[in-house]
Order: sequence, then structure tokens, then C-alpha cells
Amino acid sequence: VALSPLKPLPDARAVAGDARVAAFRALGRGTVVALGADAAAADFAAWPGAPRLWRDVARRGVTGRSVARAMDGTDNQWIGSSFAGSVLRAPGLRAPSFGAIGLFLLLYLVLLVPVNYAVLKRLDRREWTWLTVPLLVLVFSVGAYGFGYAIKGGQTRLNTASIAEMGPGDGRASVTAHAGLFSPRRDAYDVSLDDRNGLLYAPQIMGQGQDATPLTVSQDDGARVRDAEVAMWAMRVFSARTTTQMGNGIEVRLSQRAVGPGNRMIEGTVGNRTGRQIDNVSVSAAGGSQSLGNLGPGETRTVRLPIAAFNRRGQVFQFPGDWNMGWNQRAPDADRTRRAIRSRVGQAVSSAISNRWQGAADTAGQVLVSGWTYEPLVPLRVDGRTVTTGDHVNLLLVHAPVEGSPGRAR
Repeated sequence: VALSPLKPLPDARAVAGDARVAAFRALGRGTVVALGADAAAADFAAWPGAPRLWRDVARRGVTGRSVARAMDGTDNQWIGSSFAGSVLRAPGLRAPSFGAIGLFLLLYLVLLVPVNYAVLKRLDRREWTWLTVPLLVLVFSVGAYGFGYAIKGGQTRLNTASIAEMGPGDGRASVTAHAGLFSPRRDAYDVSLDDRNGLLYAPQIMGQGQDATPLTVSQDDGARVRDAEVAMWAMRVFSARTTTQMGNGIEVRLSQRAVGPGNRMIEGTVGNRTGRQIDNVSVSAAGGSQSLGNLGPGETRTVRLPIAAFNRRGQVFQFPGDWNMGWNQRAPDADRTRRAIRSRVGQAVSSAISNRWQGAADTAGQVLVSGWTYEPLVPLRVDGRTVTTGDHVNLLLVHAPVEGSPGRAR
């Protein structure tokens, strides 16, 4: 086997330990594998590192089953639309309460007619009505704008909802993200993605009035949308596809054994090697699921997931009850927005998985490890700067094989 140094590309990764016989590089939404040897040669097959190399290739190849791609099909437009529309949440998008509007109008009418008349009559200057009425109208017009500004806010916000998919132990994640840009004024913005292989585009959101102005996208040095118009106190959604490095990923070591007639037990460990906090981690399989709680950086949890024979038939991945955070109207604004985004993302993902792989024959040999993070995952900039105000919800998905599954090569 011939060994040679790799070209120092920032996203190239060698495999098979110190033997530089292959490299992976993300390209678009796929991965290119470059081999430095003839895989069909007899000496390559006899090389002791060959089994480890093919395990690495198979491990990265398992991410070909993409949940994000399952949402792109024409038969799943409403699912993709739900995912994209999940970011349409901001305090400024909510209408003022009926009570607040009613109180404002009542105060306006009381001051304009009876109070104004009573004051001018007491001063014996009722002829000033032609001056006081326009003045009161002007004051309340300015007050109405200030009232709306105080309720809807004067800050630019950027909400993001992302799905990051990866193989077990591989920190390179394929990310599909939707970003909702809230503008406190009518303006045109430049939105950029700091990834030369990334993609920016306008999503299809059913039942939502996206701005009709088409997007102008350039790919000179990373993806950039120029002069995207956003109405005052409105939100426009941009979509991005990119890759990102999440440390060494999520380590999944699972095996499956028989525990009775047709019944099986999935056992092993799941470890967080991403270098960041992951909340509500769960292992989902065909016919069952197990919640692992929150995983801090470097933490590992034990998995013992029983799968009954009758549950495996015609099933795809099942998710635990706490996997999808529900809506809570009484929660604080920040938490309420995050819960709403997460609820929509969770519903879209579970629907996409159910529609695409319901009853698939090979789901018994795989698990789906999922978890949530709440920090910016996609390097988006608005007018050349990072928007610090907003909510971010990321769903991490790891497609992992289970050793010892029937019909799987070992």
C-alpha cells in the first residue's frame, strides 16, 4: 500500500489511523471519498488496516438516509413547510391584546371629546377647539406608533431551526437550517453564509405570506443573498444547507441480542464527544425508545432498550414522550418561543420519518440517536455582522447501526 501526505484542505479528513490511504471531503450535500490505493488489488485486501478502513467508509455512508432530504419530496411539501415555518416566532409578530387596544381607544375618545370640551369651557376658550383637536390627534398618532414600537420591539432578530445529521463517532454534520429574520423597519438586508460549499435559498412555506421579491443569490465566496426586502415588523425566512464540525460527534456503541422468542435487547453506550451540552438525548428504534436525559460534554450513558417482536413489525423509529417539547402559553417569552420552534421541528421530523420509512425492512438493524442544542449552529451574517438576538433550536440526529442485527454484515 502506497502512503503519501494529504493536501492540507481544511475539511479533508484521513481515515484508518496514521495510514493516509483515504480522505473524506464534504461537497454540497454529499461526501467524496478519495483512495490512495487500488481497492481491488490483492495486496490492499491483505492489508491489516483494510477492515478498519471499510468500517469507516460504512459508518459515514450510513448518513445517506437523510431526514432532511425526506422533507424535500413533492409528497411531503407540508412537512418541509412546517419545518421552515417553525422559525416564524417573535414577540413583534404577535398582535396587541384586545384589552390594550380598547383601553388606548377609550382614553383617546375621552380626552378628545369630553375632557377637551370641559377644559376649554372652563377657560372660556371654546374657539380653540380647531387647534386642540388636531393637536390631540397628532399626540395620539405619535403615541400609537410608540405603543406599537414598545410592544413589537425595535431590534433585529434572527431565529434558526436546524437539523444536523451525522454518523456515529463522526463530528462532521450535514446541516439543513431555516432562519427567520425579523425587521423592526422596512429595509433590505444582505444575508451571507460563511461556507464556500454552502447553499442559501428561499423555502416554500404553505399558508404564509413570504415577501414576493425574489432572492438574488451569489456564490462568489460563500453564499450571499443581496438586498432581500423585509417589511416593517415582519419576518422573512431564508434556508441554508451546509456542513459543520461538532467535535468528535456522538459515539454510539450498541449491540443487539435475543432475549426470548422473537424479542431482542439493544444494549451499549452513547457518549457525547461534541464538546457542547446536548439536552433530551434519546435512542429510538423500530418498536421502542429510551430517554437518556441531558448529556454534558464527555458524558456517557448506558442503553438497555427491549424490543418486543410484535412491536417491530411494520414499525419505524419511535420517540419517547419527552422528545417533543410541548407548547406552554404561560412560559416566559424566550422559553415560549423556543418551545414553539422545537414543537414544530419535532412534529415535522417525526412525520417525515414515519411517512418515508414506515415498515422499511432494514430499520430493525439501525437506531436513531437524537438530542437538542440551543446555540447558533449555522454561520449566518446579516449585513456583515452576527445577529445576537433570537432563539436557536438544533436537532442532532445520528443514524447508527446495531451490531448483531439479523441480516447485517459483521
